[in-house]
Amino acid sequence: MWLTRPATYFDNVSLAGTPKAYGLGIGTADGTISRDWGLSAPIANIPADGWSLPLTGLVTFPTGNVYHLQTQADDGTRIWIDDNLVLDDWKNAASHWSPDGNVTATAGQTCRIRVEYFDTAATASPRLYWTGPGVARGSGELIPMSSLRC
Repeated sequence: MWLTRPATYFDNVSLAGTPKAYGLGIGTADGTISRDWGLSAPIANIPADGWSLPLTGLVTFPTGNVYHLQTQADDGTRIWIDDNLVLDDWKNAASHWSPDGNVTATAGQTCRIRVEYFDTAATASPRLYWTGPGVARGSGELIPMSSLRC
């Protein structure tokens, strides 16, 4: 569950150098990747602005088809599936929807996932969504805990 997954925080926006703080996850009690720190620092020893965070785990695609991964974030995100960059929205921007990152999966396929996030200033809020079989395009849902794990 992403709520208890170790989280590594950097005091820069490029995931560079040695992590400056460690914590347990960023998700919500329902196991999704969805967090809003507002104007606050994400954890002690990390500034409220100018930090980054990589999250790693596994994602399982329940049915076979094309899945469209998307983030809603303030500021930038990247998503890697099995070490392939599928979504690159690494830019300084107010809260916005990313372009789609598409993944073709077979039913029950489990892949490594890495979600990278950075915040430059003001609010900080990463959220991870998908659309696919049974989820209408344009009405993405937060990827559920049943599909995300450590």
